[in-house]
Amino acid sequence: MVKEPEKKPRRRIKKVKAHDGHHGGAWKVAYADFVTAMMALFLVLWLVSQADIKLKQAIANYFRSPGVFDTLTGGILTGPRKVSKAPTSLESKDEEQALFSAATLLRKEFETRPEFSKYKDQIKIEITEEGLRIQILDKAERVSFSSGSAQLTPDARAILAEIARAICGLPNPIVVGGHTDRHHFPPGSTYTNWELSADRANAARRELEANCVRPEQIRRIVGYADTQPLVPEDPYAAANRRISITVLRLHGQKQSETSSGEGEPQAERSVNVAGEAKPGDR
Repeated sequence: MVKEPEKKPRRRIKKVKAHDGHHGGAWKVAYADFVTAMMALFLVLWLVSQADIKLKQAIANYFRSPGVFDTLTGGILTGPRKVSKAPTSLESKDEEQALFSAATLLRKEFETRPEFSKYKDQIKIEITEEGLRIQILDKAERVSFSSGSAQLTPDARAILAEIARAICGLPNPIVVGGHTDRHHFPPGSTYTNWELSADRANAARRELEANCVRPEQIRRIVGYADTQPLVPEDPYAAANRRISITVLRLHGQKQSETSSGEGEPQAERSVNVAGEAKPGDR
């Protein structure tokens, strides 16, 4: 009788997977990402702290109107470029957005900052067909100039400086106008409301240029005397004494240039930047 071969028992080999301690090295990748992000943050903060007021204003204007600036081709390390500090021309849609953004920024500054709280009802900001118009009105107890003088008060200087910072980043031309009430100088005086309004507009122009507005931005300085009262029913009202700053539209500029920037064209006296008064063409 043939014996059957004995069956040997099968050996089962159980493989035990080793566990990585504390999830292996995945935490190192996350930590490296965190450190990289922090380095980028501190680099941006350092660059911002090194920027001057004009550069910060240009950056702010870019983020308010991202489509304003031309796109540059190539990488960021393509070599040194000569970049003009003058803002580029705006398309009609971008221009409207830029003017609206400047108006919104100014309203917010004058309404929220404590130093301007008592003047916020004397600053009139509006978008018109000519462009962005900003007017600084007088009140009986708070004025921009002393009576019969073209010397700006400290508060008026601060207001004009704030306005300059909001509009100097725009490429649009600017018209500055001076207005008086109907109170006249003594009979026989050679100095009249025409000269006074023109001198006040010129004083405002100098203050704007002292706070980042470029001289080439100023298109016209106009003295209106008492020909365009803000309160027609009371030509002697304090609110008729005011400084107007109009940022003209680039699109439809012909219409802006032929108008006074204050509504319907009326009698006016314009001055050159040196301050010499001369009769207007209209």
